[in-house]
Amino acid sequence: PHRPYRHPRPISLGIAVATLAHPLRRVRGMGATFPLTMPRFVVIDVETSGLSARRDRILQVAAVELDSTGAVVNEWSSFVRPRFGRVGPTHVHGLTAASLRSAPAFRVVAPELARQLEGAVVVGHNIDFDWAFVRRSLKRSRVSLAPTPRLCTLDLSRSLDPDRLMRHKLADICSRLDVPLDNAHDALADARATAEVLHHLLRSAQLDSTTLVSHRAYRSTTNPGRPRRKKRWWRRFKRQR
Repeated sequence: PHRPYRHPRPISLGIAVATLAHPLRRVRGMGATFPLTMPRFVVIDVETSGLSARRDRILQVAAVELDSTGAVVNEWSSFVRPRFGRVGPTHVHGLTAASLRSAPAFRVVAPELARQLEGAVVVGHNIDFDWAFVRRSLKRSRVSLAPTPRLCTLDLSRSLDPDRLMRHKLADICSRLDVPLDNAHDALADARATAEVLHHLLRSAQLDSTTLVSHRAYRSTTNPGRPRRKKRWWRRFKRQR
């Protein structure tokens, strides 16, 4: 007997196509929302006077808040007056001591930054770098912040390319995914771009709120992130003496 035609069960276009295409290529038809309901994310980026969170200082900080569906609900950024006017590599971030002379000190913006981050999963491209500066700067300003989970889009992107056939700098990922990055090394522009990249990476990795916490790119409140380098043996010996 003739079997009646049954319409196939609808599936998410974004996830279905992403499994057939390369995970780090932009896929037509992918929506702007997360594949499943996610926790609240706050994407951060900082521009700093150097690479050491102990010696150097934040010059600009930005936060882009996403709700559980992935929609941008708030953006916030602030320049920060550097300590002793030291701005570091101006050719990288484009900030000068003169342009930051009227900016507030970090202790002024610290309470608002802590309020932005409270109760969220903090996201960043190389989050360990950004978070080291934010955590130490908040501590210097005597502003407390509860233990905060983090998510690294750099590690998330690398996990989708196990053979390391591609470059995973933010600018390279934005170029592959057609994500606009109008003013690289501006904290707010980088945070906006990272927020949009996050959509694509979560869909390509097919992560939900349950599987996300076990991914290597996720830093729980008890996980400090990548292991720190061990101190030189002579420094340990000197301290013991």
